[in-house]
Amino acid sequence: MLSRQGDRLLQLGVALFLVTSFEGFVIPGFAAPRLGLSAHSLMALLGVLFIAIGLLWPKLSLGTAASQLAFWLLVYSSLAIVAAYLLGAVWGVATPPCHWLPELRTEAISRKPSSKLWRTHPHRPVLFPLR
Repeated sequence: MLSRQGDRLLQLGVALFLVTSFEGFVIPGFAAPRLGLSAHSLMALLGVLFIAIGLLWPKLSLGTAASQLAFWLLVYSSLAIVAAYLLGAVWGVATPPCHWLPELRTEAISRKPSSKLWRTHPHRPVLFPLR
């Protein structure tokens, strides 16, 4: 059972690499090309992950029910997030008209925090060396 699931993970990893290769050609045609590029990178990463896990899967000591549950949760969660990214890229959901964005940027640049507060605030990193 585990070796068959490992083989399926290897096949899914190679299939994701193939889909990633062809999807790279259509990235400029997406309504949200940056999201398409994110889906492209995610599929390549998941392809490597599936191949690595597929090689290690037969060495796991899981029962039948646990291995089936783990296998299908891994496959479903990975393919669901890739599908969400691809649908977002096709529909263009990441490109709303952000007319308010330049205002926020200029407001953030014009505000200068107190240097003492900026250096000693516990939730912010020290950006400037203490003098």
